[in-house]
Formats: sequence, structure tokens, C-alpha cells
Amino acid sequence: MSIAHITTGSMPDADSFAANAERITNEALLDEAVALFHDDAAAEWIFDGVYERHEGIRAIRSALTAMTSVWREQRLRVHKTVECVGTDTIVLSWRGGFRDDQRQFGTEIWTLRDGLVVRHQMYGYLAVRPRASLLAAIRLFTVSPRTVLSAARSQVRHVGLRSLTPTWIRAAAPTAKPSASQYIPPAGVTSCITRSTTEEPRMKHTDQHHSTNLGSVHESHLTRGTIRYYDTGDGPPVVFVHGFMMNANTWRHVVPTVAAAGHRCVAPDLPLGAHSIPVPDADLTPLGVADMIAEFLDRLDLTDVTLVANDSGGVVTQILLARNPTRVARVVLASVDCYEAFPPTRYKWLTKAIKIPGATRAVTSIIRIRPLQRLPFTFGPATKRPIPPAVMDGFLLPSRHSAAIRADLARFVSQGVSNKFTLDVARKLPSVTKPVLIAWAREDQLVPAKYAERLAKDLPNSTLKFIDNSHMLVQEDQPDVLADMIIEFNRQHAAPTQW
Repeated sequence: MSIAHITTGSMPDADSFAANAERITNEALLDEAVALFHDDAAAEWIFDGVYERHEGIRAIRSALTAMTSVWREQRLRVHKTVECVGTDTIVLSWRGGFRDDQRQFGTEIWTLRDGLVVRHQMYGYLAVRPRASLLAAIRLFTVSPRTVLSAARSQVRHVGLRSLTPTWIRAAAPTAKPSASQYIPPAGVTSCITRSTTEEPRMKHTDQHHSTNLGSVHESHLTRGTIRYYDTGDGPPVVFVHGFMMNANTWRHVVPTVAAAGHRCVAPDLPLGAHSIPVPDADLTPLGVADMIAEFLDRLDLTDVTLVANDSGGVVTQILLARNPTRVARVVLASVDCYEAFPPTRYKWLTKAIKIPGATRAVTSIIRIRPLQRLPFTFGPATKRPIPPAVMDGFLLPSRHSAAIRADLARFVSQGVSNKFTLDVARKLPSVTKPVLIAWAREDQLVPAKYAERLAKDLPNSTLKFIDNSHMLVQEDQPDVLADMIIEFNRQHAAPTQW
């Protein structure tokens, strides 16, 4: 039924339209929903602060196909009420929910032309699951990926699950987030408000999630992008290479001790998913990131460098050793991905999920839920003790707030997270003659100690030392032990004094 059939005079029959829209929603009538729209229509939907836009009837049909499926499966029931009406606009409010829940509500603004919808704006709050149900969240997470990818679009406003309110938006990534622009009344309506939501605000950098222990913040402008780094201390340089979905702040407890021992400590935020400056033109395969680090050392004119790497940062460091080790004098591999373990078995689900087009935002939203961060398939096995919430926020908020950062993250995973890179570089390790300290967490659950022993055999000038009472992120679990190992290793392999 087109709106042209429910008009009275020059004003649309808003009551009939509301009743029709309510029926279409409650009965999950896909074809009738699509029939409301003009071929060149646009739909803008915001649920729990998450924005998505669909342009053209084909895109709208695709979005509505996913939505009506969820409406039907979750037995959505809503009641729609006319709030105001203009010559070409109808504004409705709605309230209802899934499976007899009545906690959902929102507002819809329908803009009309020639009896059909040319713009649909919808703002809503959803609460599909009980707020205190951790078991329900875990069950969704493990047995129903489609629902999880939809549910993860909701904002988690408070610590814990009290405010966990998954959504039913389809699992396609939004093309933009709403800007903070002023609300603008639609044409023909004087008492109703809409919002212009066409651009994602540029992400602003703050140091609220980086420790002052890291030193002063700088930017290095490389050939294919800019990276932010932290610099403190004087002396022979030690450059810290973090892993996937982390940034320089993971070294906050190691840097002060190493700097105090007479070293310049440089910790870059590499574009591995927790950085704040997008690098859309960069090659984010491990080869590309290794070349980026090599150029970074060139730009800072660092020589006699000690590289300290952890997690997937160890992959790019191994490749750098094989490709371009000119400025590197020695290396510390502190529990790193290698050989077949890239990614580690427990994280294969994560990398597979991120490789699904449009799923990156859903995945990053899931792992922001604090109770889920300690599960065996998220951050749980990475550390023996929980990482402080403020630090975790620093790792996860960049990808949550910036579509460009999410694009970098997805590109690194889809193009680079594969053991073909680690197995290829493994064949070249016997030719690496620089001194390497393999500092491994004895209880590493992600890349077990047997991999450390393989590295020690393949690297001819290596030393293997184990770190007790720690999982893979030794810089989080045992930062003092790691710092002391770095200092002693540098002392043993110091460059000859030049007279």
C-alpha cells in the first residue's frame, strides 16, 4: 500500500500510515515494507548510538531482508503512534519489543514524495536480552554468531552486563557514524526535529589512555602513512613492537625501568587495530608493517637498535630481521606468534570473523564487553591477571569509534594474519646472525613453550629464557622480570665503545 492511497487532501493520513507500518513490522512483511520506498530512497537508522545508511531500493531491500528475518525470529511486536504530520512528513514514535519484552522504543521520521517514502530516519533503543544475564550473552556468543554480530551493535554504557542491550540491526558495517551536527526540522514540519547524519567525525587523539611513563608523544610521517610514537630516556635505543589490537601503552611498566638503565625507549603505536591515526594507503601485511618499522627507524636515524617484540609484533620483527636488519643490533622475542601459530588456535575464530565483510565493528563491540574479555576465546588466555579497564579501553576504543581504524584492522587481518608469513620467514631464520633473546612465558597458553624451543634451534645466535607466573603478554604479567632481562641482554651484547 503506497502512501498515496492513504492521504486526505494535501496531508497524508498519518493514522492509517502508522497502522499500516505497525502491521508490516509486527508481521515482518518484507515486500510490503520495500513497497513503501521510492527507488532512490535513503534510509538512516540509529540504534543505541550505532548509525547505518542505505541508499537506493536495492540496498534498502537488502537491509530490510535481514531486519524482517530478525523481527520474525524474535517475535517483534511494536505499537506506533503519530507524533506530528506535515505536508510531506510523518513522525511516529514506537514502543514494544522482542518476545513479549516491552523495553524497546524509538522515533521514526518518514519523508514523502509522490506518495512514496524518499527518506526514512529511525532512532531507537533496544534491549533484546535481560540486563543481568551473563549466561545468555555467553550462549549467544558461542552458538549463534548471526545474533551475536547483530547484538554487538549496542552500546555498553556501564561496567558489567547491567546495561548489555544487544540489537537486531543486520551485521553490515555502517558507512559512517552520526556527526554532532545540529538537528534540522524536516520540510513541512515546524514542531518536529530530525538530525543530519552524514559524516563520521575525525578521531581526535588524547593521551588519556597512554601512560606518562612512555614519555613525550610525537608523530613520524612515513611514505604511506603517519604513526604516533612515544619517546623517553637517553642512550642506545630500544624500540618496542606491540601486537594485534594493542598499542604502545602495553609497554608502560617496562619502559621506565629500561630507560632508567640508560636507554632511549621508543614505543610506536603501530597500525594493528589500536592506533589512532588511520593509514588507508599502507600495506598492512606483515611484510608491509615490517617495512614500515624499517622506515620508522630510518626517519628517526636510530642505529644500534634493540627491538623488543611481543605477540604478533614478533611476526613483523622476524620478517624485519630477514628483510632489512641494517639498523638492528639485537632482538628480544618475548612470547611471539611464530611458525604454525599465527594466529594462535584460540584466536582463529576472531580472525575468521573479522574477515567477514562488514563484521569488524560487531567483533570489536563484542570484545568491549568487560565480562567477556576474560573468556578463553577473547583476552582471557593472554594474561594471568586482568588488564586494567582503562588500558583495555585504550586498546579497544580506537576501533570502536573510528570506521577508518576498523578498516585498517580488517585489512591487517584479512591480508596478513596467516601462518604462510611465519612459515616462510621460518626458513630464513637460520641465516639470522644477530643476537636474539627468546624470553618466553613458561605458561603461555596461546603459543606454548615448544615454539620457543623451535626458535632457539633455528636462530643460531639465540638465548632462551623462560618467565614464570605469566601468560603471553609478559609485559603485563611480569614487566619487571622482562625489563631486567632486556637490560642484562643489552649489557651482554653492547656495541663496542668507539674511541
